[in-house]
Amino acid sequence: MTIRLLYLVFVRLIGWMALLARSAASKDAELLVLRQEVAVLRRQHPKPGLVTLMVEGYDAVPATPHAELLASCQGTLTVVPLCYRRAMAIRKKRSISIPPELDAEIAAAAQAAGMSYSAWIAQTARKEFIIRAGLEAVSQYETEHGTFSPDEIAGADEWAARVTQPSGTRRSA
Repeated sequence: MTIRLLYLVFVRLIGWMALLARSAASKDAELLVLRQEVAVLRRQHPKPGLVTLMVEGYDAVPATPHAELLASCQGTLTVVPLCYRRAMAIRKKRSISIPPELDAEIAAAAQAAGMSYSAWIAQTARKEFIIRAGLEAVSQYETEHGTFSPDEIAGADEWAARVTQPSGTRRSA
């Protein structure tokens, strides 16, 4: 083990000394050759780009673990595969029209939250769907058990106001 380590250190030192002894022109030539090799390898193995899916025919849906999710989408859309470690996040590109004043407000809110424009819109839409689901659950409960009394609503309002106060203004028990 020790002999192998000494051998590796010796080989590295000799390699560094040989590199120091070389001229700038030979180093430049080696860099050009390496760049050419990288270019050839990139042509042989291109990076995946945008994937366009034609969902109606199911012909262009890729054979991936996410193929069922992608195939459930309607219409033709562009999907940008984003890789995070071993999991793949799928994002759909959309083009929307927004009034300029709303655009400025969204941009300011996203910046204040420390998020990207798209992430802020996605988070806000997610919150809206949670609110809608909550309202639907309350409506379903009232259908099954009758409407809430004014006292129950006042109690719920007090509780909501208490738990949503900023932490510095909360009273401790």
